[in-house]
Amino acid sequence: MKPAPQPSERPGNASTTTAAASLDLQPLNIYSQFGEDGILNDLFLRLGVPRGYFVEFGAWDGIQMSNTHNLVVNHGWSGLLIEADPHAFETLRGNMAPHPDVTCMCATVGFDGAERLDAILQGVSVPEEFELLSIDVDGNDYHIWDAMGSYRPQVIVVEFNPTIPTHVDFIQPRDHRIKQGSSILALARLGVRKGYRAVAATLVNVVFVRADLADSVGIAALPLEMIRTNHALETNVVQLLDGTIRVVGPTRGIWNGIEMRFPGFQSLPRFLRVYPPDAARWQRPFLNLVERESRLRARAKARLARRHR
Repeated sequence: MKPAPQPSERPGNASTTTAAASLDLQPLNIYSQFGEDGILNDLFLRLGVPRGYFVEFGAWDGIQMSNTHNLVVNHGWSGLLIEADPHAFETLRGNMAPHPDVTCMCATVGFDGAERLDAILQGVSVPEEFELLSIDVDGNDYHIWDAMGSYRPQVIVVEFNPTIPTHVDFIQPRDHRIKQGSSILALARLGVRKGYRAVAATLVNVVFVRADLADSVGIAALPLEMIRTNHALETNVVQLLDGTIRVVGPTRGIWNGIEMRFPGFQSLPRFLRVYPPDAARWQRPFLNLVERESRLRARAKARLARRHR
């Protein structure tokens, strides 16, 4: 399931990305959450794929916020839907009963042994170069894709953590018990290593095309900053010139709704927050004292870290 943004941050169908606009990929929600239906429609039209085979996990109920149900209902696609939650799977199976070309499976997709996607797909005879893979497992998306070896889908949609700025390379630990999510930059670098090119991004998903196919239809590589332009869920900590620390962006958790607190962020008391060249004579001794104490704490912390290596 995708995270639920605050209502004021929920993009409508008119929302787009620079990269999507340059490729004429128009976001549209039919069943998807953030415009993925329209982007995939236009992208497969560009690739010359009117009908294909997809794999999506976690599929949830197969309809709500699905990246593939529009392809099934309106374009005649076939595919495999995988959901780990037994209760959601029963709903999924009922919802897909009218669609005999869609196979439903209750399974956990992981990155080792029988849980690797390669092992699961081999068990149901999925073609190695199927058209679309949609990954949404709330955490280990990076590691599941990284563990794929035999299969080379044409297009991949994968969820990233939308609170992490584009320039930050963050990969969550390779552990099923941890649900943190990885950054879009980490996924883009993984994509390059595996032969894929990022071509569009919604609020929470990044869309990749296999580089050889992108080249064949003239889809050029673009900077990630042009691909991802919606930063509504990012929380950043910034330093101002006078030493003030400011939190910019949402301060309420987008997954748990809890207001975040930042105690102790201000290392300088208000009367010492001044742009250094403008400091008054009486402020300089205090600033020097704070700086000296900060250096001593840093050295003590470094010594402690070396001792525990």
